[in-house]
Amino acid sequence: MIVVLVAAAASLSPAMLPRPAWLQGVFTGLLVLLGLAAGRGVAQLAQWVRPHPGSRRIGAARASLLDRIPGMRAGAAGAGGFLLIATLVAAHRWQNGLREAIGAPRIGLDYWQTVIVVATASVLGVVGAAQWLRRPRSWTRSLATLAAAMVALVVAGTVLVPTSPASADNTAVPGPTRSGSVDSAVRLDDLRGHGRTFVTGGPAEQIRVYVSPDTAPDPSRRAALALEELDRTRAWERPLILVAVPTGSGWVDTRALEGFTERFGADTAVVAAAYSRLPSWLASVVSRRDAITTTTALLAGIERRVAALPVDRRPAVLLYGQSLGAVAGAEAARRLSNDAGAAPLCAQFLVGPPMGTPIAARANVLANSSDPVVVWSPRLLVTPPASTTRRDDAPQPGWLPILGFLQTSVDLLSALAPGPGHGHQYGTDQVDGPLYCTPDPVTAPTVSAAPLATSNAAATR
Repeated sequence: MIVVLVAAAASLSPAMLPRPAWLQGVFTGLLVLLGLAAGRGVAQLAQWVRPHPGSRRIGAARASLLDRIPGMRAGAAGAGGFLLIATLVAAHRWQNGLREAIGAPRIGLDYWQTVIVVATASVLGVVGAAQWLRRPRSWTRSLATLAAAMVALVVAGTVLVPTSPASADNTAVPGPTRSGSVDSAVRLDDLRGHGRTFVTGGPAEQIRVYVSPDTAPDPSRRAALALEELDRTRAWERPLILVAVPTGSGWVDTRALEGFTERFGADTAVVAAAYSRLPSWLASVVSRRDAITTTTALLAGIERRVAALPVDRRPAVLLYGQSLGAVAGAEAARRLSNDAGAAPLCAQFLVGPPMGTPIAARANVLANSSDPVVVWSPRLLVTPPASTTRRDDAPQPGWLPILGFLQTSVDLLSALAPGPGHGHQYGTDQVDGPLYCTPDPVTAPTVSAAPLATSNAAATR
């Protein structure tokens, strides 16, 4: 009883983001199950280390002694119940405080009713299944049940966990300055949803180049095809070229592109090379090498082409990446930083970079304090989050060993639920920050080592 109450109270500790009732219920049920398993394990261990047969009688005597203490069990139940209620009240206030900070609707008592129902169903379902599996009719039936459960978990993870905001599968035919047009070597049908949205959006005069694994199977070929598209569209004649590194699913945040256009105008070029067909969360595990290799090959090709142009005709090269795109972009820039034959980057914009991303000294980093992606790490099991510069957009929870890791892991499932400016969602200020260009591509062709003034102080380094 004590284990169940403490585990339920622990599950209600402060989170980074507002949490759906069903998710909180599942998490509460999971911690209760872990608590029950731990208690059962301790009991089994106590039986195994019994010093002599008489210990059974000693244990029975101790149990009898506890039974004789007036109100012992009632007192334990009352104290545990008071702890749970107090934690529930605190959790209710914390959730509503988070929701007010990010502009989400407040919760009421119906929220906790759903939590209790889901948590109870989760515990009873798992305990019942465990009892059934202990007395199977056959090994075949047990294995079939286990396989079905694993498949259900994978399907649920793929369907329920969002990978990126939805992307419309636009049917418009892009103009000649876009990949997928009639003059392009990239077929529009190979771009799928995210690619089609990319090449059909934005102002018509802006150059937009997009390649994907469907257009070229290996990183070097994707980079070469993107360079061919930049040649075809005469992107080298534009004052700025933005290398936008997609997330694992191939998505490039349209809000970042809107901010780029608002700041620098439509007489620019944007190029993106996707590296995976998988959902972002899965691509971050199995496609990280492809992400870095593809981005490095593309960026190296662009920088060498730019370096070969006369100094007064060189476009400024900007690098932008969000999430896994920030990892790939930062690593590609690091690998090319000592390449004597390449033109230097004018700026790096790294948005929502996961923990461990190699951040250069002058990179513009934008991270929400409510974004679990930027702090999640297995190290949270034993150490608090690293003190990184983040934009305060919501109240911050404290940290406890193990529990802090579990809470942040659950928050990852809701990272894309809030609106722009909260969680793992960002607005049009993603490409704000100083530029380091020689010559200055925005104001005048004068050589200057000083950065241009930033248009928004939200970008941090």
